[in-house]
Amino acid sequence: MLSKEPRHGGHDFPEYTVWEGMIARCFNPRQKAYARYGARGITVCDSWRSFANFISDMGRRTSPKHTLERVDNARGYSKENCVWATRLVQQNNMSRNRKINLRGRLMTVAEAARILGLKYATAYGRVYKDLDIETGERRAD
Repeated sequence: MLSKEPRHGGHDFPEYTVWEGMIARCFNPRQKAYARYGARGITVCDSWRSFANFISDMGRRTSPKHTLERVDNARGYSKENCVWATRLVQQNNMSRNRKINLRGRLMTVAEAARILGLKYATAYGRVYKDLDIETGERRAD
């Protein structure tokens, strides 16, 4: 819950800008990102058309580094499908990411590179060439 009541519909809170951007991406055909959201059928639940309902469901951001993340990118914005997340978490959730299995865990190439202490380009190159990501050698399978 908000520590104070928002004035003018919430303009005093940084979350208002996040909410406003979400609405624009989904409903304004002139907005640059509309093609990737509204035009693709990404919607905002009826309740969240009101900033007060949005902030009541989501609460304040954990930190200024957190932004609104849809857990399932094929679904719209709703309490059940959204969390506050960092850019790193969001980047790992992008549908275009290549996933690999590293030590029994499914993850993105970028995550594997961080774990292994590799540059992303090195890790991606190994995966692209079908080499073992850890050793750079031809895979036995």
